[in-house]
Amino acid sequence: APIEGVSVTVESLDNPPRAIPELAVMTDSSGKFSWPLPDGSYKVTVVSPAGARKSRTATAQQGRTRDLRFWLPH
Repeated sequence: APIEGVSVTVESLDNPPRAIPELAVMTDSSGKFSWPLPDGSYKVTVVSPAGARKSRTATAQQGRTRDLRFWLPH
């Protein structure tokens, strides 16, 4: 089931690192988030309200939307 209130952070994996416009975003009631990022490679980390943590890498490209799915225990 989707989890509301999951903290989402990103870390640039590029060299030099990309500037990230915000420190973190939160998932909405449907478990979704949107975060426009500059083109580049990122480590995306999610942390549930219960403290479960998962990370994965993703590439951002201008004009493209990525669908990242994380499975977290409640």
